[in-house]
Amino acid sequence: MSVYEIICYGDSNTWGTVSRYSLSDPHRRFGRDERWPCLLQAALGDGYAVHEEGLGGRTTIYTADPAVPYKNGMYMLEGCLKSQYPLDLVILMLGTNDLHLPEPLPEKDLGKGITALVEFIQAHPEFGPEEQRAPEILLIAPPFVTRSTPNGRTEVYPSFHGEYGEWLSRRFPEVYRQVAETHGCHFLDAQPLTVPDGGDGVHLNAESHRRLAAAVYDEVLRIRKGEKTYA
Repeated sequence: MSVYEIICYGDSNTWGTVSRYSLSDPHRRFGRDERWPCLLQAALGDGYAVHEEGLGGRTTIYTADPAVPYKNGMYMLEGCLKSQYPLDLVILMLGTNDLHLPEPLPEKDLGKGITALVEFIQAHPEFGPEEQRAPEILLIAPPFVTRSTPNGRTEVYPSFHGEYGEWLSRRFPEVYRQVAETHGCHFLDAQPLTVPDGGDGVHLNAESHRRLAAAVYDEVLRIRKGEKTYA
């Protein structure tokens, strides 16, 4: 039986970072029985291979710090695709860290980075399951950014440019849906499914990982049936 190959390309909310309430807390990752790509693999079972490719601080196309150029999503994308191809499906959930750049991202550029990643994948059919067919793409609008609780890491919200960054983050669904429709991708909105934990207002709690995994599972089954999804 052929295996349906999936790569989850994202940031810390794909890697599974646990929200911290102070900078001195140990840096932790949710276990394999908690983070959404692993839960997706468990739900799909035999016949599917889900490859985790999450990295904390990863942007779409921006280099926020020249000392860590690999956190630019375009920088790493080709290597990750090459290391796992042939791929049937690429799941992209990026954009949050585009709001964490030294200068605020202009509103008009909110979809620029994710569009570039989509176009790169679609321009490389050699990464797909057969000659001359690029992988399908499921574009996930990432969770919104919000304030931490008063006893959480209150310095995080301003680092995402405060109310402006939160406003931009809540526009991800509208912008990403349009990108998906324009480029013939599949789309899922993570925001009704997820809640950033109060520790920092950015990273998902365990329940959000479970809800996201369940929704992505449904989308994968639809995609494999040949249905276009704009949920």
